[in-house]
Amino acid sequence: MANIVNLISIKDWKILVIKRRKEPYKGMYGLPWWHVEAGETNIEALEREILEETKQILSNISYITSIFDNTNDVHLYKADVDSDSLYDVDDEWVEEVKRLSIPDFIENLKTFKPNWWEKLLSFLK
Repeated sequence: MANIVNLISIKDWKILVIKRRKEPYKGMYGLPWWHVEAGETNIEALEREILEETKQILSNISYITSIFDNTNDVHLYKADVDSDSLYDVDDEWVEEVKRLSIPDFIENLKTFKPNWWEKLLSFLK
């Protein structure tokens, strides 16, 4: 079972998302997420990956909840991204980093992961 961390960062009613470059879920705007590496804490994985992929520093990191399914332990964290500027990425998995309105994010999520959007909606309010 994979240990995965997701980042929820909301500013001005918009949520930070990444657009997937590859399958699975190519073209999906989703929460930034990463596998936690051996010997690494969930927060270390969040900080490392957001810095690598977006050149951003996180602050005010707090745990929200965990969602378990057949293949993954997904841990949701809330954090602020210190800069208003989002950078182009040069990453094999991430095509774009931007902010979407929460309704647009939910509609996109319904298309790609219909069983997840209701679980996340309660945490986005």
